[in-house]
Amino acid sequence: GHLSNSLFSHKDKMIYAAGGNVIIANPDDPHDQNFLTGGHENQITTIAVNTKADQIASGGEGQAPDVIVWDFPSGKIRYRLQEHEHGISVLAFSNDGRFLATCGNALDKKFFIWDMTTGMIVASTYFDPILMITWGGRVRDKKRRPTSSFLFATISAVGKAQKVSLWALHPSTGKLES
Repeated sequence: GHLSNSLFSHKDKMIYAAGGNVIIANPDDPHDQNFLTGGHENQITTIAVNTKADQIASGGEGQAPDVIVWDFPSGKIRYRLQEHEHGISVLAFSNDGRFLATCGNALDKKFFIWDMTTGMIVASTYFDPILMITWGGRVRDKKRRPTSSFLFATISAVGKAQKVSLWALHPSTGKLES
């Protein structure tokens, strides 16, 4: 299978997926490895690390796969997010780590934004298969002041073409605007 966002670096650690495990390793010492296990029944297809590096998210393939949010310092499962019915293709934390976007594969087509302080869904919709998502901070008003809405962009597959979309998330209402 395809593994997206497969390697992250934080301080003296490398974070990557192998099979159904997330591995945190010291590239200078092959004996210094931690394995985050017990979260996935099938192969991991995508991982994400938030900017504070205190949470790691991993998503897998198969029927009813979970997105697991791991506490980075302890290696314990913080949240098990269980809304996708097929494989997970892309995960992305917001710039401040408050939100996690989870994108299902071409069979699933579900898109969720989760609040990482509560583990609850903030917004959801259906999309064409998303290939990439990136967060861009806050939406700005006419005077260039940050608002309470968050900005992100997606690249999705539409037939053989790719489509770039710019989105605004209004967390208080759960509304997504393109």
